Amino acid sequence: MNDLAASAAGALRGVGALFAARALVGVSTLVVFALMARILTQTDFGLFALAYSLSYLFAAVLEGGHGLLVVRDLAQRPREAGRYLGALILLRLLVGGPLLVITLGGVLAFGDSPAALLLVLALVAHLQVFAGLPREVLIAGDRISLAAAHSIAETVLRTAALLAAAAAFGSVLAAFVAAAVIHAAWAAAGLVLLWRTMDLKDFAAGAGEWRTILRRSLPFGAFIVLAAAYSQVDVVIVSLLMPLSAVGVFLAAFRILIAADYLPEAAWRWSYPRLSRAAMAGPSELAIQITTLSRALVFAGIGTGTLIFLVAPQLIPGLYGDRFATAVLPMQVLALTIPIRFVAHAYGAGLSAAGVQRRRSQILLAVIIISGAVQFILVSIFGLIGATAGVAISAAVLVGLYVAVARRIPQMHLGLSPVALAAAFAVGGASLLAVATSR
Repeated sequence: MNDLAASAAGALRGVGALFAARALVGVSTLVVFALMARILTQTDFGLFALAYSLSYLFAAVLEGGHGLLVVRDLAQRPREAGRYLGALILLRLLVGGPLLVITLGGVLAFGDSPAALLLVLALVAHLQVFAGLPREVLIAGDRISLAAAHSIAETVLRTAALLAAAAAFGSVLAAFVAAAVIHAAWAAAGLVLLWRTMDLKDFAAGAGEWRTILRRSLPFGAFIVLAAAYSQVDVVIVSLLMPLSAVGVFLAAFRILIAADYLPEAAWRWSYPRLSRAAMAGPSELAIQITTLSRALVFAGIGTGTLIFLVAPQLIPGLYGDRFATAVLPMQVLALTIPIRFVAHAYGAGLSAAGVQRRRSQILLAVIIISGAVQFILVSIFGLIGATAGVAISAAVLVGLYVAVARRIPQMHLGLSPVALAAAFAVGGASLLAVATSR
């Protein structure tokens, strides 16, 4: 009993530290969006929101799956931290050097233009990934508090830089240039932190193994890119079919949904090293841990979804101003998808830990295709409400495919109760919302 209590307390501390960091990222992002909505015109705010989403896509491509590989392998072989770090730093420099030169040349050539903004976004994404590398190593080594503190400090500095640059220059480009400077400084600070807190043997030898690390991370890289594409396919379709002002309204609601995802993200990041070790220990241990995680997340999702649903009429105008009041109904629709999205994090992490990363990537590819087609049809016919309905449909398809695959894997004989609870919440809430809005 004492061991169980100690384990539960450790889990709460670990998840709590990571969630505090991720929650601050979510809150700071909402603060940035709220203030940008007041600093910029509605069209420029739409451009900023779209650029923010594009930077996430660029980061996924440039990350290459290295973070998941590091966490999984170092959780099992912690003595190899120096070797991995040596290889990954060299990889980052090989990409970052040419990218920096190209970006500086592009800004000088194009000035404050969409072409220059795209180049700056790519540089910001690369530097953000570089700054996050030390955190992955610290998490794999169970240095959770240090990883969280590093993330929190970076978030505060980046938020201040974004807002100060936008207010001073009234330019989306200037805001992201300031973010690039912060991420570069924090990447250097993180490496110093690792050097002072960890035993990094074989660092120099690891630099010569960057090709091996790159090759081994490709399956994870494919998944990261697909996951980013899945999370942003709705934004891409909406931006293609609707004006920037409508894109801003959609993203005002969608950004709150993304912020809610930081809770399950913190939970699975803390759990992933343990799930990886459980997969080596035996089938029953992995199934128990995934079931426990998914049940905890579905209850957290129901609570979070209910809260956001109820406060949306006050939350949206309070954050963004009265001109974004049309985002209230989309926000309430999106809130109903939160428990399903939370469960998806648990099942997805379990599939990766069970060694079926390729199947998980195949699922994401299928969902992206389905989601893109559904979203195109719904946005074309119903506009903004069609876009939010498309988000809900893609979340349900994702969970359904995860469950179908998981139940075919011997070490993942999982119950369906978390999924059933999430589905009941979504269907019941959607029915109530339909009745309320029809009157």
